[in-house]
Amino acid sequence: MTPLAMTNKRGHVEVLKYHISKDVEIERSDKDGWPPLIWACVRGLLSTANDLLHVGADVNAADKRGWTALHFSIHYDRLDVIKSLVSAGADLNWPDEDGTTPLHIACFNGLIQILKYLLINGADLQKAKFDGTTPLHSASTEGHRNVVSFILQQKEVTCIK
Repeated sequence: MTPLAMTNKRGHVEVLKYHISKDVEIERSDKDGWPPLIWACVRGLLSTANDLLHVGADVNAADKRGWTALHFSIHYDRLDVIKSLVSAGADLNWPDEDGTTPLHIACFNGLIQILKYLLINGADLQKAKFDGTTPLHSASTEGHRNVVSFILQQKEVTCIK
């Protein structure tokens, strides 16, 4: 793990900003493939994430499973970070190694506000994982009635009978 990644992982914001100011390798990942941007997003460090994006961090850099900072930010329910990533050009339909998109994660976790935000910004509600499951399947599997109800009210949803 690089000193930048270790500093980021521990949440030492001022030291991290110093590393960034000295042009250290902002894309270098740890053993799990997590670049500093993912660590900042997992920890909810919006300012740090913005600093990394400002100096050129790849908003769509993925870990070994194919999860991006957006996938993790949704998993950890960090709407403020999600908005920043979307503004920076995060791919809303990025599939991981199984085809899981950010929208699948929001639906699986019952995060209706994030679901709505992603849809307003262009996420594809019909995009299926490689096994054929859609975000509607993800919400249904976990019993998130409010999410299922919302999805079924959307015009672009087609249901398999």
